[in-house]
Parts: sequence; C-alpha cells; structure tokens
Amino acid sequence: INGEYPRLFECGICGKTEDLTFLSLEASGCICSNCRKQVKDGISVSTSALYTLQYMVATPMEKIYTFTVRDDVLRELERHIYRYTELNTDKRFKSLEILEVMDS
Repeated sequence: INGEYPRLFECGICGKTEDLTFLSLEASGCICSNCRKQVKDGISVSTSALYTLQYMVATPMEKIYTFTVRDDVLRELERHIYRYTELNTDKRFKSLEILEVMDS
C-alpha cells in the first residue's frame, strides 16, 4: 500500500536476478547464493515462497486475494513476513494477534 517492500526481484548486494535463494533483512530483500556470505542474517527462501512474495508486491490490490498457496508455503511466508514486520515497525498489530489465535 505504501509502495515499500523488500527487494524481491534482484539480489540486494550485487543486483543479480537469478539464483535468489535467501532473504536478508540486513540487505533489505533477496540475496543470491554467491552473496550469501556477505550478510549475517540470510535465511533460505523456497522458490514457491519467493514467487508468492513477488506476486503479492506486483499485483494490483483488487487481485491480491485471487490465488491460493500450499500450507507449507503459507507457513514459510508467515515466518518471513512476521520477521520483516517486526524489524520495520515499532508496534505489534492487534489484527496479527487475532489471526494467530484463530489459527491455533
């Protein structure tokens, strides 16, 4: 909505657009396997989760709820999104707490 999101289409260090296999908050987005050792917080990201994140940021808001993902991809997305949100916001959102309770 604000137009702010991590770099998901190219490596946050070298700019390479292939082999994006890690997410790094330190580098504000994707990291290719060649640059992985240059960040301390690189976490592996699956191809499915990365594609879904790219789709989410590139799709118009009115179409954002028109796709589904497997449960394992959804859990991975939740981990990455919660991590990103915690680093970039200074508060805990009540709506997230409600969703966590409903999911239990």
